[in-house]
Amino acid sequence: MSGISLERPDLGRRGGLGCGAGTESLAVLTIPADKHYVAMARMTALHVAGIVGLPISRATDLRLAVDEACGLFLGLGRALPAGPASLTLTFTRHPDALRVSVSGPAPSRRLLDDDDLGWTLLCALGGEPRWELHDGTGTLTLTEPLSTGRG
Repeated sequence: MSGISLERPDLGRRGGLGCGAGTESLAVLTIPADKHYVAMARMTALHVAGIVGLPISRATDLRLAVDEACGLFLGLGRALPAGPASLTLTFTRHPDALRVSVSGPAPSRRLLDDDDLGWTLLCALGGEPRWELHDGTGTLTLTEPLSTGRG
């Protein structure tokens, strides 16, 4: 499997890449669904955290949350047919929050229970994660609040 892709739009451009008014797409990373590539997701999360001005403690929490989110998808992959798969991470700045969405193949039912250790860790690191499933693709969205007092 090949296929690492990083799209980093012009950071001065608002909207774009399907974003609504007041949002800014910061990066879209696509990696093979393989544990050896998750480091790219962690590194991108840290970079984006720096762009939006998160303090180092929150940036490292975001990095850990992204690592855990990718790990949950890799664990879900055991319930899927074998074959090439990828994870796509989308980093979007909203007026009051940074949203990180991790998407990838997922079974037709939710395998993440609210009492699952990974889910509990995600909740502790970044608030309430959101899980959606549509046509065999799961999306896990993490929300990191941003300071609204920035100029």
